[in-house]
Amino acid sequence: MGDSSVTGFEALVTIMDFGLRDVLSKLFKKNNMPISLLTHGTGSAKSAIYDILGYTGPKKIVTVSIQTEKMANHFLNQL
Repeated sequence: MGDSSVTGFEALVTIMDFGLRDVLSKLFKKNNMPISLLTHGTGSAKSAIYDILGYTGPKKIVTVSIQTEKMANHFLNQL
C-alpha cells in the first residue's frame, strides 16, 4: 500500500532517570510536541547494570510522544 499522506507521524518513547523529568518536560513544551505522555516507571535490572548504563537507580520517567518525523529528528538532536 502506497503512502498517500504528505506527512507521517512517529511515536517516540524515552526512558530516563526520574531526576531528569523537569528537563524532559520543558523540552517537550519548548518544542510544542502535539501529543505527549509522561509517566513514572521502575527499572528491574540489577544495580550493576544501572552503573554500566549510567543510571542513578531504578526510578524512571517514561515518555511517549507523537509527532512528525521532522519534529522527532529535531527533538532527538536536542537531547
